[in-house]
Amino acid sequence: MQNKKHVEYTIKKKIETTMIGALARFEEGFGRLWGHDSDEPLSQDQIRNKMVWDNVRESILDHGNSQIRKALSEIKNNKLDKVKYSYYYKFNHNEEE
Repeated sequence: MQNKKHVEYTIKKKIETTMIGALARFEEGFGRLWGHDSDEPLSQDQIRNKMVWDNVRESILDHGNSQIRKALSEIKNNKLDKVKYSYYYKFNHNEEE
């Protein structure tokens, strides 16, 4: 069984990877609107679009980090490292013996 710290680390990394991956794919598809990966000077439209993108990107990262904190808090509150076992014994009493 994995320990709690490993579970916390794995969940945090998966959420971060999802956020960054989604941002990267959006930049691949729409980055030309704000001159992403371009060495050319930005047009006025690209400058405005970059300002919008920077605000949206920051908002997405803030929201994702908030969700990471909530997920880790949920793990801590559920005490996943406390495993409880129950044992049941059934005795067969044979009266003839």
